[in-house]
Amino acid sequence: MPHDSEPTDEEEGPIEAAPDKPASPWARLCRKGLWVVVVLLAFGLVWLGWGVYRGNVEAKLISQIEQAGGHVLFDYQVRITTDPLNFQPKLLTVSSPPWLDRAMGVPVLSRVVCVEAGFQGFSHELLANLNQLPQLQKLDLRNTQLSNPSFVPLAKLPLLRELSFRWTFITPQQLQTLAHSQTIAALHFEKSGLTDESLRELKRFSRLSKLTLTGPTVTGPALASLADCEQLQVIELRDISDMTNEDLQPLVKLTHLKTLILKGCRIDPLAYPILAQIPSLENLTILDANYNTSFAPVRKPIHSLEDLRKQYEAETNAVQQE
Repeated sequence: MPHDSEPTDEEEGPIEAAPDKPASPWARLCRKGLWVVVVLLAFGLVWLGWGVYRGNVEAKLISQIEQAGGHVLFDYQVRITTDPLNFQPKLLTVSSPPWLDRAMGVPVLSRVVCVEAGFQGFSHELLANLNQLPQLQKLDLRNTQLSNPSFVPLAKLPLLRELSFRWTFITPQQLQTLAHSQTIAALHFEKSGLTDESLRELKRFSRLSKLTLTGPTVTGPALASLADCEQLQVIELRDISDMTNEDLQPLVKLTHLKTLILKGCRIDPLAYPILAQIPSLENLTILDANYNTSFAPVRKPIHSLEDLRKQYEAETNAVQQE
């Protein structure tokens, strides 16, 4: 009988590989966790790299500002309040840069929020570069020669809320350009050559809540234009020497006006019947002479509407007795 031969490998067919043993839940969790860590680390490095790059750009611009005689304040150095808008510098003892800024030597976490020009002013090129400070909220310009194109980059600053012009001449056309800003809430004009015509352009600032004006180029009758600035909450008027009590009548229409400061404007207590009509007026200050006027004060300072009422009643009673 023929012997049965043992089957060869070819006759047995291919040997199936044993299936892989499934990974344990713990191993799968560790693998996913590792991927999460790698992704987060990559994002962190990208963020840090971008922060350092941006910090170097800002540090270079800050150096240019300081070389021009100006200075800056960071968000950790300023307390910003609203209603009304106010920027209050913090004490140096309680304000210090974030730890990452100190470690990297450039502003990575902190942001410049205030810039003030020195007495030599800023160049047009420096003004155009302020867009490298995306968190800039307050800008104080002094002795700066501004052309019409200079106002285009100012109007485009995304968070600019307060703007001051000191010894910087402003034209109505420049105010029209600046009014394209949708964020400016406070304007201050000190010895800026602002005219009565310029006042009529202020109504274009839809968010304007705080305003400072100084004479002598602004006259009392021109204050009627302020009645169109419906959002005004704080008004300070200085050295408008030809202002009369009647020039304050348009302010009665400002239903949001809470604070009125008059310095060197020669307003007397007989203005009480007018000012008492301002519906929301809470704070009133009337000083017969401003700090930079040449004439001496002849009346007692008034620090509230109640003080004004008392002086008004005293004067009217004295007139009646005569």
